[in-house]
Amino acid sequence: MNAANADLVNARKSFQHDAETHIEIEFRVVCAPEVKGSDKTLVFVSALQERYALKKRQLGGERGRRCDRIAVAALQR
Repeated sequence: MNAANADLVNARKSFQHDAETHIEIEFRVVCAPEVKGSDKTLVFVSALQERYALKKRQLGGERGRRCDRIAVAALQR
């Protein structure tokens, strides 16, 4: 949990989906009174998912040697 008070909760969950994929989800919950002075509360919830994957590329090297490069790419935002 990143932040929490009477009006807001903000949290982030990170996990490894598989060997080459990393996912982060950020949740935000905001509470607001429905009417000033009322006991009723409105709740707004949003979430953002970011997914990253390792991609392997083969690059040609000098004298027939092969080099591998690993890059991290954002797949979904």
